[in-house]
Amino acid sequence: PQEGRLILERESKEVISAVLPKACMDSFPGLDPAKTPLVSFIRPAILDSDEEARTLGISSGGRKYLVFTSFLPCPGWVVADIIDYEAMAESSAGQAKYFHTGAGMIALLGGFIVLLLLLNYQLARPLKKLLTATERLESGDFTVKINSGLGNELGTLSNAFDNMVIRLHDMYESLQK
Repeated sequence: PQEGRLILERESKEVISAVLPKACMDSFPGLDPAKTPLVSFIRPAILDSDEEARTLGISSGGRKYLVFTSFLPCPGWVVADIIDYEAMAESSAGQAKYFHTGAGMIALLGGFIVLLLLLNYQLARPLKKLLTATERLESGDFTVKINSGLGNELGTLSNAFDNMVIRLHDMYESLQK
């Protein structure tokens, strides 16, 4: 864990309980937590103060720790919560990485949706109009027109279809005479 707790008896200055952050204990394998340099540094800083609550920033063993202390008057204890600041920052960096990855995926998904909508508007709709007009022409309706107004290849195809319908209508009329 990246946090720990130190409980001291204020009068005797004895350590009642010491559970320290993993990084601190990794620096001193096999050593009693109460005898680590971190506890030796924290003890006078919190016991020599008459404040009921205090926040400290401490460096020990090349690492930074945040220490939040509070005095419990009934048993006469000082409780110090110790947080490994660097491990907390590493954890936050990992969370930020996942956040950015998620945000990137959402942006990519949004881009694909916009692309699909554009393809539907620019490709599928004009082709459906052309197919419907072809079916009407096949049934003998020479009044069908697409009038797409597009400036791309589908617009050119639609204009050619409209011209073909006009020519077919004219040929059909001339054959009927």
